[in-house]
Amino acid sequence: MGYTSNGHRRFVYSEVQDRVYASAGNGLGVVLVNGVAVGAWEARFVGRCMEIELDIFEPPGAQLRKAITGRLEAVAALLDARIISLE
Repeated sequence: MGYTSNGHRRFVYSEVQDRVYASAGNGLGVVLVNGVAVGAWEARFVGRCMEIELDIFEPPGAQLRKAITGRLEAVAALLDARIISLE
């Protein structure tokens, strides 16, 4: 991605910055709440099922969990996935 580690402090706290990158160094999908990263996600497809690995940095409340699930379901629908599986 070519960004220095201090370039993302505006939305990723340094103690979780390593969790928003894949092992190859590419950025993952990021869950933002009020402009701050609270989690990261990556997806893979098995047939028409979108499987999402979700890494939330702190346990989310019910309302946040519902909001995240809703947004990820919208992404799955956009990509023509019929079923979403959260890990």
